[in-house]
Amino acid sequence: MGKDQPKQEFKFGLYQGQVYEAQDLNGKADPFVQVRAIETDGSYSKVLFKSTVKKSTLNPAWNEYGKIKVKDYVNDLLVELFDEDLVKNDFIGRQIINMGRVRSGVFDEIVKFEDDKNTVKGVVRIKIERN
Repeated sequence: MGKDQPKQEFKFGLYQGQVYEAQDLNGKADPFVQVRAIETDGSYSKVLFKSTVKKSTLNPAWNEYGKIKVKDYVNDLLVELFDEDLVKNDFIGRQIINMGRVRSGVFDEIVKFEDDKNTVKGVVRIKIERN
């Protein structure tokens, strides 16, 4: 699909969350969230939204809002939770949000982030609505 595909704009809200396990030696984490679209071929788009990093906490409160543009043919968003580190960011968990649910109304849920073994590693309240 080309770059000229029609896109819809959505308001993306990121609220409070919780990381279930410390990622750093100080018993905390430096969490941030990023969002990408899952393309029809299974690849990922560039980052559509990236939150600020909340330093030294297991209970981040972002209260951030942004606008994301999603191509009309995209069915899913990949939302990932990371711990920021100096050398390489640590993956905490991911979740897929179906765009059908977003396009049919307001998505406002506490999203569970799972690791590669499907273990819930944290939660974040996310709200997505048409702009």
